[in-house]
Amino acid sequence: APPPPFPPTPPPPQDVPSLPWPLSLGFNGSAPRCAASLLELAAPPNPSHPTGAYPINWMRNQAIACARTSHYLIADIDFWPSVELLPVLRRQLPAWGLKEKALVVPAFQRSGHGCRAKSGGACREALGRGLLKVPSTFGELVACAKERQCSVFDSEYNSAGQASTNVNAWRGLALGAKMPIRCISSSRYEPFVVLRKGNETPRFDERFYGYGKNKVQLIVHLRLAGYAFEVLGKAFLVHFPHPVSSSKQAWLHSSAHAAMDRLFRQFEAEMATKYENVKPATPLCH
Repeated sequence: APPPPFPPTPPPPQDVPSLPWPLSLGFNGSAPRCAASLLELAAPPNPSHPTGAYPINWMRNQAIACARTSHYLIADIDFWPSVELLPVLRRQLPAWGLKEKALVVPAFQRSGHGCRAKSGGACREALGRGLLKVPSTFGELVACAKERQCSVFDSEYNSAGQASTNVNAWRGLALGAKMPIRCISSSRYEPFVVLRKGNETPRFDERFYGYGKNKVQLIVHLRLAGYAFEVLGKAFLVHFPHPVSSSKQAWLHSSAHAAMDRLFRQFEAEMATKYENVKPATPLCH
């Protein structure tokens, strides 16, 4: 029988490591299945948000609350997982326990054929006609990079965003091996990570809305809370080309941009105070 539908409203977050292990693998211990459910959510009014602001971190937290597995991957919808990712992740879970750990999944992009152009139209047309392919295996990614058609995500605009993943060292890892990140080179580091679902695991700060610092604030929180960052070998995500968002362009020239920057500085100070007695497992590099 298919899994039961989601409830109409997200349930409160719950710790799940004590649940029977098969729940982390699939319903009733069977092979995992995919099911699509539609949730209609209405964000509660937030006096700190301007009218019409997209409550991105509130939405992320609702998705986490709805997760029915012991762990979850934080990824944007425009990133495609490699075929290795799910089976490799599943093998990591039994030994995870209650460790405060963030497992980093490296992120890449197609960088040729206009795939990073503002419209992305030529790239998407080529993909639709089968002239281009989004890499789905490690071998395809290596070949794409060798042809200079694939690169680290956003490396041309925000190199600090993925730099600490150290893709050059990652390439030499065995499938499913883990590489500890000794230190993080920039507070702008914002990888996609797998986390254990639990009440103690930091969630997204819902004061952040729209664009800007909404994901990196979680990474800062995890780092200051003492989480150890490790990179997962051979599995990865690839950004799928799409037109540049008009909303983002508007945000770049709005007062909300400066507001999120101010909030981020405030957030960093709050977290530094909250965790002043915690020794980071993965500190900033000095």
